[in-house]
Amino acid sequence: MARVTRAATLKLGRLADALEALDELGVERIDHGVRCLENEAVVARLAKAQVPLTVCPCSNHRLQVCSRFFCGELPVRALMRRGLKVTLNSDDPAYFFMGS
Repeated sequence: MARVTRAATLKLGRLADALEALDELGVERIDHGVRCLENEAVVARLAKAQVPLTVCPCSNHRLQVCSRFFCGELPVRALMRRGLKVTLNSDDPAYFFMGS
């Protein structure tokens, strides 16, 4: 069986999904990881394992994952202060920046 290397578990899903992805699938990266800050156990596990988290500011803002991402609420700083590995990424523009 091929190894799963990443999972998009935290954008709108359950926080427990991130732990299950680590335990059951052996993922090496969590996509859309900004919501891990909602659960201390998830943060501790990700920090200890040094699992990289992708963060997509534009989609987080558009989907209101972080309602004030561009207005002073900077979860990336909080993630980094907690010792988490963070990468800034773009989501597929076709999903979020279509014409009006």
